[in-house]
Amino acid sequence: MKVLANIAAQNEKCANAIASSEWLQRLATMISMDSLEENLLAEKVCINALSALSNTGVHLETDVYQLYRSEEEPAIDIIFIHGLRGGVFRTWRAKDDPTNLPRTRCWPRSWLPNDVSVPVRILALDYASSLLHFRGAVQTLASRSRRFQNQLHAAGVGTRPVVFVGHSMGGLLVKRLLLDDVGLLRKTIGILFIATPHRGSPFAHYARFAVRPADDVIMLSLQNETNKKLHEDFLKICSPIPVICSMAETEEAPLILNRKGVLVPSESAYFEIGPLYHIRDIHHNICKPAGPDDNAYKVILQFLHDVIFYLKKKQWQPQENYLK
Repeated sequence: MKVLANIAAQNEKCANAIASSEWLQRLATMISMDSLEENLLAEKVCINALSALSNTGVHLETDVYQLYRSEEEPAIDIIFIHGLRGGVFRTWRAKDDPTNLPRTRCWPRSWLPNDVSVPVRILALDYASSLLHFRGAVQTLASRSRRFQNQLHAAGVGTRPVVFVGHSMGGLLVKRLLLDDVGLLRKTIGILFIATPHRGSPFAHYARFAVRPADDVIMLSLQNETNKKLHEDFLKICSPIPVICSMAETEEAPLILNRKGVLVPSESAYFEIGPLYHIRDIHHNICKPAGPDDNAYKVILQFLHDVIFYLKKKQWQPQENYLK
């Protein structure tokens, strides 16, 4: 289905071929299925086909998914980026419920459209990551940033104000992206760092027990020089972003070797600009509110309300002097 989405984006001829084939009924069936992955993949094919037919030049490439788009022209783009070993189809679900009550598979898609006061487009980036290094090309923050820049531009990101929400290593990717893309930095109006290890994680201390720890894990070592420089460099350029907020977990989670601990302690999740909210939950669940009344969701929603307030009342305009 990912291949079909790429084919649909190629040109009008490809889009027409899909629309006039048996794929059209298959896509309609997938969109109505009770599977987030099937829904998003089928919607991506349709979005790309419609884009090719209307010649807008905007399409969704491999790692970009549209979770929601208002019928009105969106006022902002909200972009979610998951962390290490996460994924667009699982990171943003509601917290798992031991009573097996129905839970949303994607709360940004289910809740946010009704809870924000302006029309929005909600996107999510997806990428592979691992705790161990296997054969093949090594993916780094820098290589992912280069790939994401091109894909976000293809999706039309940068034509309106942008808001980023990054969980764990996703927050580090946000910083790398904005350091590498000044144009995107100028359009960024808000960042929410959810349990982002700005100064590393004690979990990475145990990486030495692994045969071949992945570069992502090594970079998360406490006071790792690459991560330290990323943070220092980002602090130099981020002050014009009007709304920055951070969240930190407080509860211990299972690690390895039968140990438990806070994966990203408050001192690492702390960002020098904006408020820091402590959430009584573990690292894995801090991005998975149980419902709209969950404290984590209240913080996320307040952050977005602050962004919208600034957008409306302050008449925010992109800055032109970030690096001057």
